Amino acid sequence: MKLIRQLIKHSGWLLLACGLLLGASQVVHADDALPGFGQSAQVSPFNTDPNSYGGDSNTANTSQTTGFQSLLLKLRVNQSQVWSSGADVSFDHAWAMSFWTLLGKDNGSTHNDGMAFVIQPNSNTEKVSTSSAGETLGVYGDVTKGRGLFRSEDDYISGIANSAIQNSVAVEFDHYSNQDANWGSNSAFDQKVTNGPHIAMTYPASKTSYTVDGPRGSYFAYLNHNGVIALGSDATWHHVTIGYTPISSTKGTLSYWYDDRDATTNAPKTVNEVRNQALDLTQLGYSAGKKYYFGFTSYDKAGSAEENMNRIILDTYSDYVKTTASGQLTDHTQKDKTINSGDTVNGGDELDYAYTLKAVSGSKTLQKAMLKADLPAHVGWTKATLKTSSGTTSTVALADLKTSTGATLPDLKAGDDVTVTLTGTAEKVTTDTKVDAASYQFRNGGAENYLLANTALTSPTSFGTGTALEKQQQTPAFTITPGYNAKATVAVKDLNVKGQPDVATTKAYTGDTLQYDYTLTYGADSPQDWQDPTVDFNLPTNLDLANASGTMTTQDGQTTKLTADQIKNGYQIKGNMKTLQKVSFSLKVPSKQQSADVAIKTTTATFKTDAHSETADLPAYTLHGIPDKTNGNLTVLPEHTKIDATALTSIPVTGLVTDTNGDVDNRKNSAITLLIQVNNQPVQRIQMSDANTKGYFKFQLAANGISPSDLTSTEQNPVLDQALATGKNVVKIQALDESGNLSAPAQVVIGQLSLNVDPNLSFQDYQLTGRSVFVASQTGFSAAVTNTFNATWSLTLAGTNLTATNGKTLAGGLYYKSGTGTTALSAPVQIAASDTATQDSNGVTSVTEDWTHANLITDAASGQGVFAQVRSDATPATYHGTLTWTLVNAAQ
Repeated sequence: MKLIRQLIKHSGWLLLACGLLLGASQVVHADDALPGFGQSAQVSPFNTDPNSYGGDSNTANTSQTTGFQSLLLKLRVNQSQVWSSGADVSFDHAWAMSFWTLLGKDNGSTHNDGMAFVIQPNSNTEKVSTSSAGETLGVYGDVTKGRGLFRSEDDYISGIANSAIQNSVAVEFDHYSNQDANWGSNSAFDQKVTNGPHIAMTYPASKTSYTVDGPRGSYFAYLNHNGVIALGSDATWHHVTIGYTPISSTKGTLSYWYDDRDATTNAPKTVNEVRNQALDLTQLGYSAGKKYYFGFTSYDKAGSAEENMNRIILDTYSDYVKTTASGQLTDHTQKDKTINSGDTVNGGDELDYAYTLKAVSGSKTLQKAMLKADLPAHVGWTKATLKTSSGTTSTVALADLKTSTGATLPDLKAGDDVTVTLTGTAEKVTTDTKVDAASYQFRNGGAENYLLANTALTSPTSFGTGTALEKQQQTPAFTITPGYNAKATVAVKDLNVKGQPDVATTKAYTGDTLQYDYTLTYGADSPQDWQDPTVDFNLPTNLDLANASGTMTTQDGQTTKLTADQIKNGYQIKGNMKTLQKVSFSLKVPSKQQSADVAIKTTTATFKTDAHSETADLPAYTLHGIPDKTNGNLTVLPEHTKIDATALTSIPVTGLVTDTNGDVDNRKNSAITLLIQVNNQPVQRIQMSDANTKGYFKFQLAANGISPSDLTSTEQNPVLDQALATGKNVVKIQALDESGNLSAPAQVVIGQLSLNVDPNLSFQDYQLTGRSVFVASQTGFSAAVTNTFNATWSLTLAGTNLTATNGKTLAGGLYYKSGTGTTALSAPVQIAASDTATQDSNGVTSVTEDWTHANLITDAASGQGVFAQVRSDATPATYHGTLTWTLVNAAQ
């Protein structure tokens, strides 16, 4: 702790996330980015003259001006050590750290023993016992512990191990090879190392790390070294990277690279020496969640020269950005089926492959990750789309994926993910074609941005990349079979809404009749034939299937009617689909009117044989309930309840919707739906238009043989799909608001008021007798009024004088006789009026049915109809005149 307190006094020191106090170069400041944290700053070139660094023992050199401050471990009689200020190392996930070190020269009597990088779980105040032996490097056990004439070898080893830093692992940088094999030696730890100064890994507190030799009472001990690397004694700076990868709950791999950066430029260089050592976590007393300190220890004999001090710059301490890499092949033609290794797809199927990289944990941002991919063969890949977990999308060039580096991905922090999706079509093969697995690799794009994707460390500058990862990440191998190039679709229309829109674009109600349109299309160029497929319509069971009806239509226009049972239980298409090419089904399915909403769930139609199947999803939608009872507050008021369509092709129906609560004035017209029924046909619905005056509605009906499609339909004045029939038409209108209030029905009667009269009326010949008589009209003449909209009407008749060709006027004239008297037709006379009792079921009233005709010659008031009066002074001749019939609609 004394060392830590001393270091804190100097403002030039930086405290990083790892908690270790360290010296940094002059180009790196407290607010700068350090390498290893995804930043750009670099440690500056180094002064390699060790004599230029002064300073007190165990202190930072703050006075030198030759390039940088360094963390100095002054080698002296007892240990030097420095520890991270907090327990920051976890073996629950991968991590990496690196440092520069400068070890002194081996100058005979002035050499230093070296140092060790140590990880241990105890507080940073823990020290090994004082020993006069430099071979301990401040971390290993004291060989004097446990010595004695009557002690066993196991006791001796236990004594050594118990005096070491407990539960620790060390990577030693042993500058002096201790190989004194004399009995009782305190300098024999390196007895079995043959290459002099070295780097190695050990468990300092493990009995397995020590071997005892020599007779009882004069034991000496040597250290069992693991993963030895030769260490030069050239007094120049060398870079070291140490990384950890978990394997299981008790095992991991500790990797260390020596001399992996250029001391002048700080650029990565080819690693000459690397060791990947199995790490037994039980030696460290590991348990999930446990945290460890890391630090450096050293030891030296007295009198070491200043030039032989150990110097350290910690330049990187970085948790991995722990990532997971995954991929999924999907066949969209086969209903989004996930394709696994060994599966099959059909030629012509629409495929996509999604590569996903997810940053699972880690406090750092993963920058410049790359995706390199070998695209699966025999698929026509057309595009690649990148999508992040935040929802942003962009396009990736296919060519970029296949380059040596790959396509660049956006930065990821913990919890983020990015997916690159290939889209393409399976090749239309004629025989089974195997598609081999294709490798892909998420690579680290920056030298200090570590990427772990379920693989071991393979290099100090791009962790988690390389051949190990490439082998783990592959697309599945699958087979493309000769395709059935079929496509099935289903669309659903609401026949009760004007224009019969798709249910997805309208508000459907219970009681509506739905039209389900199925289409099966088959490619004539399909490599396979498809014979007699059966269709399972799979209509929703909560529709009125018992009253369903439908037709099948083939490509050549042939139609077949389907029964309700066939619709319910399935239907087999007879024939060769390569010949038929396209088969369509149009099914009309009513629903039952209910006051409650009815949810229609998604179902799936299937066209299938043993050889192949195609599916299409029937959409889900809601049938909104219509109230059982009307609401007296909501009222429909037609502008005209009786409309004469005699001379019109477009019949306008107008009116108001009122609400005694005043709601109509406070809401949009479009919140009100009109339910319109023409002659008891299925109800049609239209929305009132916001472009019209509040509460005002208007729509059109085609009449007199005109098709609705011949009229112009607008939002303000739509044309109903149903045309009027000849004769009487009854139109019922109800209003339904967004709250479910339903008005009572209002009725508009539309029809014709017409007069049908024979063109000629004649009288029988009469021989003058010198007396005044009335001559009846001949038989065969008729006049009738047709009234098909309950109009109130009257019919008048007027006649002119009867004149001969010589211009002489008949003495007498035209008269109308009725049961009440005889009236001259010199002025209009009402001869009939509307009377429902006199008209037949077609609305026809015969005006002449009761007239008196031929052979009646009278001078009395008897008879009915039109008569010609011949007075006694009349002269013989043939006379002519004109009758004028006038039909009046009393309501207009």
